Amino acid sequence: MPAPHYCCNSRYKFSLVGWIATMPAGMAGIRLSHDYVMCKQQRKSLFCALMKQLFLIAFLAMSLSPTHSQVASVFNRISAEDAMGLASNQVNCLHQDNRGFIWVGTANGLQRFDGSKFIRFQHRSNSVPIDEVNHIVEDDKGRLWLSFIASREFGVFNPSDYSYRHVPLKVSGEIPVRAEYNLWKDKRGDIFLNISKFGVLRYNEKEAAFTEDTPFKLPKGWKPGIRYFEDTVKDHLYMVSFDSGIAVYDYKTRETYTSRYNPKKIAVISDPRVQRVNSFYIDSRRRAWVFFWPVWGGGTQIKQCFDSIGRSLPDTAGLNPSNLGYTEYHDMFETHDGNLWVRGLNILFSSSEDENRFTYYKSDHEHNYLIQYNTVNQVMEDWDGSIWVATDKGLFFTNAGTDRYVSNLWFDESKGNSFITDILQAKNGDYWFADWGKGVFVLDRKFRRKENFAYKTPVPANWTLATKLAYNDTWALHEESKTGLIWIGNNGGILNIHDPVRKTSRWLIDSVFDNRTIRTITEDKNGALWFGTQGGRVIKYEGGKFRVMQQFYAIISKVFIDRQNIVWASVLEKGLYAIDRETGQILQHYHKDDKKNPTFGNTANDIEQLSDSIIV
Repeated sequence: MPAPHYCCNSRYKFSLVGWIATMPAGMAGIRLSHDYVMCKQQRKSLFCALMKQLFLIAFLAMSLSPTHSQVASVFNRISAEDAMGLASNQVNCLHQDNRGFIWVGTANGLQRFDGSKFIRFQHRSNSVPIDEVNHIVEDDKGRLWLSFIASREFGVFNPSDYSYRHVPLKVSGEIPVRAEYNLWKDKRGDIFLNISKFGVLRYNEKEAAFTEDTPFKLPKGWKPGIRYFEDTVKDHLYMVSFDSGIAVYDYKTRETYTSRYNPKKIAVISDPRVQRVNSFYIDSRRRAWVFFWPVWGGGTQIKQCFDSIGRSLPDTAGLNPSNLGYTEYHDMFETHDGNLWVRGLNILFSSSEDENRFTYYKSDHEHNYLIQYNTVNQVMEDWDGSIWVATDKGLFFTNAGTDRYVSNLWFDESKGNSFITDILQAKNGDYWFADWGKGVFVLDRKFRRKENFAYKTPVPANWTLATKLAYNDTWALHEESKTGLIWIGNNGGILNIHDPVRKTSRWLIDSVFDNRTIRTITEDKNGALWFGTQGGRVIKYEGGKFRVMQQFYAIISKVFIDRQNIVWASVLEKGLYAIDRETGQILQHYHKDDKKNPTFGNTANDIEQLSDSIIV
């Protein structure tokens, strides 16, 4: 198979979601697992402009508070009119995957957001359909389960190779024409599909289809809705029905409880006031929230809060503001620190643990720093604690007051300039940061500082003073797949080969590096390590031996291994080269003067593969 073609020089590469707004201006070259990079000058300009904008927005927000709000919140809007590439302002669903990427389901298909730009997937055979995406659920294998309700299409998408597989529904009866759907995963990792007024399906691995073979049995004649709540404390699954109330499946006893059969005396399902339920939620304080349309309500949706023994609580204050017109309260979401969000048709509310009432976010089409919506389709919290809101008027995000941003904690330039050159996410979830002049430091998956033993082993005593001083001028990081060793590349061709289990390091200077800075490290599919140096050498390490595979006499900014195990090297002012891993022979060369496939320039800061045939 021929090597993939290079698409563009891609100088606009991306930084990690949530870090752009808090990244110090002096930082350089930050990337996640050798993927996305933003150059120092681009980030400095973006950071300065963004800080000025946020300062102005905050000042205006204090002066122009929403009518029903106690506290004004500043929202950043991403729309289809921006240059960021959002495919549609109809945003239905959101998901942050295990690598930190945010996936967005829009009226025009599935997209991936990398911090500054959206990637859209083109439809080919065996690829994701270009259709309205309504749900995104990640399974335990990192695959994304998707629903396309308008076309009654369901399937699973693999982000690693961009492949898509249709998943059929194998059912005994006929699904109602106007049925609603909800795709979800339980704590055991099973994938379910709720179909209103029909039933609940579970993905059957053997049949490669959704079937009616579920662990819980609903009462005869019980017609489920689309919403559910999994109580991991009690090991209960709550299923709501507009016609039949609430059913509770007990994972331990494998019984299903309803108002007619309630041996555990679960208060909320026995309350005769709770009728025609459309949403149920239990928060971290063990309060049960129920949104329902009872017969006795006169056509009004009731919002009720109960304690653990079924007593009504006054905690719904603020959820019923006047003069809103017609509204529908769809469901509730809780953040890591106990903030509650309620979303639906013409409504968006939030409350925090220290507030005694909910704050209403009015849709405002006049001010760009306030939110706009007719329907709020989903509220999501990312790893940084920022709140993302999917609406029919675009995608919005706001910093919900968290202080857990990595840059605020560790990249504070009041303690000296930070020059971040590489980021590695290890297999255990830890983040390793390379800081030129300060060495490496490590954060856990929740961005908490961890003790670092990379420098516990001292450098050799026979090294010259100049060499010793370069031990923490770090440029590149890589975790070797077979051994778990962390390879740390530095100035002067210095390698620190660190064993994170034994907490020891082996210091190495090999003449193959010619005392030049090690700028990039990666690994091919055979387990060989590849290095790119400041002096222009592409070096392979295999079988315990280093070997120079190419000499370009210019800085190697990135070495990349594609899906066909072809080695790509980005060379300063010379372009992009494809190299045979066995012989080092140049297979392809792309540059701006190439008459057949010219690039935008001769310098690329990073390389990424979008498909089997496209390299950017």
